[in-house]
Amino acid sequence: MIKGHSYDKQLYYSIADRLINNLFLNKTNGIINGQGSSCKLSYSSNTVIVADGFFIIQGGITEVVSSETIPVALNNTYCRLVYELDMSKKNTDTEFNQGTFKLVTGQSSYPSLIQQDLTANDGIYQFEFAQFKASTTGITDFVDKRAYIDYDSIYKFISDQIKDIESGDLYVLNSDYEETKKIVDSLNNGPKISVGSERPIPEEGQTIIWFQPKE
Repeated sequence: MIKGHSYDKQLYYSIADRLINNLFLNKTNGIINGQGSSCKLSYSSNTVIVADGFFIIQGGITEVVSSETIPVALNNTYCRLVYELDMSKKNTDTEFNQGTFKLVTGQSSYPSLIQQDLTANDGIYQFEFAQFKASTTGITDFVDKRAYIDYDSIYKFISDQIKDIESGDLYVLNSDYEETKKIVDSLNNGPKISVGSERPIPEEGQTIIWFQPKE
């Protein structure tokens, strides 16, 4: 059986979308900076509030539409506020049940997080937003633990790398030439990446990134 993800008349399954995003981001998780309130955190004596915004966990995009308020039991515990994905749960057309904010707690120290590989219907992944102590008098030692994904910086890095390759500023040292060529040759059938002293001529429809040996 063949599934034509993203083709006409074919269903685009969520696992394919998460796979593409996760590969592009190299499995990086984080808040999408600059969208809405970027999931800004605030807290009172016994609640933590996550403001509106978007974030990506293991390739999956989630939106906090307005805000989320998480109640905190004041029982002298070490708390980590996480967004947990549990792929064994079932969603409905109106309810997203696989993802939820929750507190994971420990009596003497901050607990470890569960960060498993996610499939279509298996695996748990906890992405940390904050850590704090829940004393009998209220929340103390609050630390914002949010990580961010900055698409502008990603695009700028890729753009700068392309400019360096085109201008010849990105190169392979002669001392690394043979080892680099072996690695490149093992990765390519074509190749699409080339290491050599002469600029290769691409075939029709082929894009080649060329690294020239240089002292």
